[in-house]
Amino acid sequence: MTERLFYKDSYMKECQANVVETIEEDGKLIVVLDRTVFYPEGGGQPSDTGYIDDAKVIDVYEKGDRIYHLIDKPLKKKVVYCKVDLERRIDYMQQHSGEHILASCFYKLLNTMTSSFHMGDEYSTIDISLPEVSDELVSKVEKMANEAIYNNYPVGAIMVTEEESKNMNLRRYVDGEEVVRVVEIEGVDACACCGTHVQRTGEVGIIKIMKTEKYKGLTRIYFKCGKRAFQDYSNKHDIVTTLVRSFSTGEGEIVNKINNDMEHMKELSRKLSEYRKKLCKYQAEELKAMSKDNIICHVFEDKEMGDLQKIVEELSDSNNFTILASAKDRQILVSLGGGYNINLGQFFKEKIKEFGGRGGGKPNRAQGTFESINGLKKFSQALIDNLHN
Repeated sequence: MTERLFYKDSYMKECQANVVETIEEDGKLIVVLDRTVFYPEGGGQPSDTGYIDDAKVIDVYEKGDRIYHLIDKPLKKKVVYCKVDLERRIDYMQQHSGEHILASCFYKLLNTMTSSFHMGDEYSTIDISLPEVSDELVSKVEKMANEAIYNNYPVGAIMVTEEESKNMNLRRYVDGEEVVRVVEIEGVDACACCGTHVQRTGEVGIIKIMKTEKYKGLTRIYFKCGKRAFQDYSNKHDIVTTLVRSFSTGEGEIVNKINNDMEHMKELSRKLSEYRKKLCKYQAEELKAMSKDNIICHVFEDKEMGDLQKIVEELSDSNNFTILASAKDRQILVSLGGGYNINLGQFFKEKIKEFGGRGGGKPNRAQGTFESINGLKKFSQALIDNLHN
């Protein structure tokens, strides 16, 4: 049995221990100690990392009453020194204790249970048993949770039998365990849990709900606590400061300023689209007038595929064989009217690779992209030559 020192003091970061067993399995090196400060993965909380002497601890997990440490190199001694990455541990403690507070507030305010908890490196999530939650209710829960933090309630843990736990007023129970660890937050929550926690709610710092989304008939709540929430605030404050400077306005007016500018940009985009459409119509008329033997072949220097398509649409009521290309994007669009014995899609499929291109299409319209403008031009000529054969 491995003695779990992290339950005696969740802030303990180092200890001396004896190596009980060393295991080599599938190219991995694993050690078992008689005592450890390393928390194994469980209850939605990732495992601790750190060092055992000079060996890096990559992962920690438990089986039965033993804790296994995955390390990156062999240990040289039987008596070793263990040191946890305490900053990572405290971060997870803030997230985990924050999750208990937040889940309890959802339970008390909305009578909803938490079906799962996940703690990631960027954010944490809980899934609550409601298909949707309004922004107003989310805000109320968040305020209630932070009030629990400000009141700085004590957080503790007790070990009870399963039968004893069933007689307690717990938010969440466990079945099939001889001994149940119950984490209690005075006046806030009591819940079966195997994770590490802060000593008082004030150490969580702050709980900030980032967003919510529907998930398999539930609602997933994304949140950050403590230093993560502070860092998120700092990052967003930098963004707001940059926007305020860029738009030469105050923080209180930045949203209105951006919305107004976006509406102005939409109007400009609409007008630009109209002008481009008129230009394409004019260019289509020019090409039609310049065509010879009902063949139109032209390479534009800076047109995009969207413009080529607009010009082709303007030519759709003619019997022309039309080849339009963009030198900038090395793209080609080919369209044909009636009276031509050629299947464009088939021709592209059989020939385009010979010219360093790729593409395809239907019998009467096809498009492609080329590695070089020279390959595009040669392919265009091959199309025209095919008409005369």
